Amino acid sequence: MGRRPTHKKPPFVGVGGKVEDRVEEAKYPWVTLREEFKHLREEEGSGFTFLKGALYEEQYWHTRLRAFGIDGQNVFNCRVTEDAWQAQTDKERSARNYAYGCLRAWQPTARVGMALVFCEWLLYRVVTEARRQPVSNSDWLPGSPDLSIRLFDVMADTLVEAMAESQGNVMADIPKEREGEQANYLLAGLLRTRLRVGGQVGCPLSRALAVLAGEDSYHARKTQLLRELPGATRIAWSERGSGEGIADLRNRVSRFIADNGAEESWREDTRRLDPEQIHSAGQDLDAVPEHSPEELPEAHLFETDAAKQPDEIEKHAKLSPQQKAVVQRRRRGMDTVEIADELGISNNQVYAQKCYAISKMKPARKAAGF
Repeated sequence: MGRRPTHKKPPFVGVGGKVEDRVEEAKYPWVTLREEFKHLREEEGSGFTFLKGALYEEQYWHTRLRAFGIDGQNVFNCRVTEDAWQAQTDKERSARNYAYGCLRAWQPTARVGMALVFCEWLLYRVVTEARRQPVSNSDWLPGSPDLSIRLFDVMADTLVEAMAESQGNVMADIPKEREGEQANYLLAGLLRTRLRVGGQVGCPLSRALAVLAGEDSYHARKTQLLRELPGATRIAWSERGSGEGIADLRNRVSRFIADNGAEESWREDTRRLDPEQIHSAGQDLDAVPEHSPEELPEAHLFETDAAKQPDEIEKHAKLSPQQKAVVQRRRRGMDTVEIADELGISNNQVYAQKCYAISKMKPARKAAGF
C-alpha cells in the first residue's frame, strides 16, 4: 500500500475557559475535514483513492491495537488476546484508547467502501454474463462513470458518522476525564456546524435562544447556542435510540434547547402576573397567556403539580441528590448560573441534571396520580 498517508493535524481543542470558546474551537476540525473532502472529491478516481487510504488506515490501527493485546478484527466486538501485554500506565491506556477510536472510525468506512465496490462489480458481472460476453476485471475498472464520486460520498459520510459515534462513546464512558470533556466539545462542535440560529429552518430554536440569552440578536443567539450545546449534547446522546445518526442527534439537541427556552419563557410570563393570576395559573395552565401544557412540556413539572406535591413526585422519580437539589432551586426561581454557584458545579452540569430530572419526573407524575 506504500507509505502511511499523512493528514493535517486538526486544531487543538482545550477543556478550560469559557464554554462558548471551546465549542467554537471544536467546530473547526469538522469544517477543515469538510473543506478537504470538497477539494479531494474533484480529483480523478477520488473514491478509489479514498478506499485505498481507508484500507491502509484500518490495517494500521488494527496492528496498533493488537500491540496492546486487543484483537480488533471486529471493532464492535473486540476481544483481549490471552497472555498478551496490556497497557499499564495512563499514557499507555490513552494510546490504546486512541488506537481503538481510530479503528472504530476507519474500519466501518473501509468496509462500506468495499461493499459498494463489490456490489458494483457483481452487477457488472451479472449483466455481462446475461449478454453472453466475457467477464474481465481489467475492462470493468474503474466501474461505471459515477462510481468513484458515489464511493467517495458514501465513505465520507460514513467516516464522519463513525467519528461522531467514537467521540460520543468516549464522552459517555469517561465524562469526568479530560478526554471525555474534549470528546463532548468535539461532538458539540460538529452539531454546531449543522444547526442554524436564524431563518425559517431554525425558527423554534432561534426563539428559544433569544429567550435564554435575554436578547434577540444574531450574536446573542449564537453565543447562547455555544453555551447550551455541551450539556444538551450529553443528554441527547444518553437518550438516543439504536441506529440514530448525526441528524437524529442534532434534532434531539434542538428540541432540548427549544423546550428549555419555552420553560424560561413561561417562567418570565408568570413573573409578570399579579398574585391572583399566578394562583389561577397554578390551578389551570391554560390561564397563562399564549401558552399551553402541550407547548411547555417541562415547565409544569416545576411550577404546578410538582409545586403541589413535590415530595410525592420526587419519591416516584427517584432523583439523585444533585438532581433533587437542582429541581428544588429551580422551584425557588433560581437561574442556571445561581444554581451552579450555590452547588459548586458547572452551568453544563446544572443543565444536564435538570434534563435528567425532567426525564424522570414526566413518568413519575403519572405514577403519582397527577
